[in-house]
Amino acid sequence: MPTISYPQPLPFPVEVICKILSFANALDIVRLRIVSKQFCDIAHDPQLWRALYVNSCVPRPLGPFRWQSTEFLERTLVQSEQLSRKWTSEPLKFAARAVPGPYSAYWNLLFGRWLIWPDDTTIRSHDLDTGAEQVLWQVEDSSSFVAYSTTSVDGRMIHIILYRMGGAGILPTVTNLLEYRVHEDSYSLSDAVSHGVPGLEKRLRTNGQAPYKFFFGQGNLMFDSKTGSFHKLPPFHSVWRPNVILTKTHLIAFCLLSPNVTLVRAFIVAESLSPAPARATVDELCLTHEAHMGELLSPVLLIRDSVFDTITRSTNLRFLIGSYNNTGQTCYRCLDLTLPEPTSGEVIPMSIDSQDLFAVDRDSNPALAGGSADGHIRGFVGMLAEDDNLFPPKDVVTIQKFTIDASQERCTAVLGEPTQVTFPENLGGISAENFECHFPLGRHMYEEFDAARGRFCYDIDDGRQLTGIVFFDLE
Repeated sequence: MPTISYPQPLPFPVEVICKILSFANALDIVRLRIVSKQFCDIAHDPQLWRALYVNSCVPRPLGPFRWQSTEFLERTLVQSEQLSRKWTSEPLKFAARAVPGPYSAYWNLLFGRWLIWPDDTTIRSHDLDTGAEQVLWQVEDSSSFVAYSTTSVDGRMIHIILYRMGGAGILPTVTNLLEYRVHEDSYSLSDAVSHGVPGLEKRLRTNGQAPYKFFFGQGNLMFDSKTGSFHKLPPFHSVWRPNVILTKTHLIAFCLLSPNVTLVRAFIVAESLSPAPARATVDELCLTHEAHMGELLSPVLLIRDSVFDTITRSTNLRFLIGSYNNTGQTCYRCLDLTLPEPTSGEVIPMSIDSQDLFAVDRDSNPALAGGSADGHIRGFVGMLAEDDNLFPPKDVVTIQKFTIDASQERCTAVLGEPTQVTFPENLGGISAENFECHFPLGRHMYEEFDAARGRFCYDIDDGRQLTGIVFFDLE
């Protein structure tokens, strides 16, 4: 902490004051600036804001890193704290804006602001905050893509997999792996760096959560954006596609063996905070732990990344899971996986425990949840409105917001009251009478929900094609 001298001495040394303030919240630090010139200087100190970011208990991106400015840290914490104060206690409010189309049915929202989609000949990006558009890559007519993001000590990266659709019964064929760096000063994306895919011809299957949003069917390869390498997966022998989730230390696979039995397997992966350039290397995964549990239903979301216990020498992981029960409710639970330290290269059992968090009426759509790797989660569940018709309108849903604190020994949750959401009467010239909105709650949109600012998107359809995309900033 730098030394600060004033004509009127402070009641305590600056270092002591800053240590105390590092456990306050960001909004209080901002208010402290109007107390005096001395406290104004202290409340602008970069080291104080980095300490605040580390100690904060609200959803926030990974950090603090060197490339994250003091203004970024302050803006992120203040915005997330303001949202936390009313997320579950006040009725749903939102500011909605439309990005006019037409659009392809395939699009991704990355870092809560970059909307990426293909048109006939290009892959394009639209910055929702500034409105700036950018052509990212020239493509063939039959090409599509999968995009995902990575945050590291070196900055923020976006990777895009381009592939060509096959015919009936034929898997898509990968053509390019593109890499872009986010320029924080200009809020633009760098020119693409194109990488090859190891092997002669690989096939694409979408599955799992980012960055394992896809894998290559031939050879069972998966690309890891954190290390820039490919992992070779073993056969899973699952009756349905396994749920595969990447953590800091392990790849966790949930394999459904029968309607009532799920095999959970853990594979060690190389831990890396800084992604290397994508390279044509393949790493073999090492199976270390496995265990059986009952039927596992959607969603399965990582809500606290790997925590290593120095006393027991074990690693703990936490997931949010949901299941529909016989009483007409969807129950959400915290699933704890505890992995003892492996020895002698043998596969050893893991322990599996669960804690009930909350239940919502009716068969809800999967939860949209996002937050921090240390277990501070914000999200919501959605349900179609019930009426006399067999098929209720798709532009009317009921939302229930929730927060989860998975950072402590006991996982806790707060569930807000149900709030009905309807499509706005008129949004940028788009009328609800002529268009049908597709709320993305039935899709795996977890990575497209920005928990720090409460932003998500959905499609607008005129019956023939997507005519626009609406994004909400929830309050």
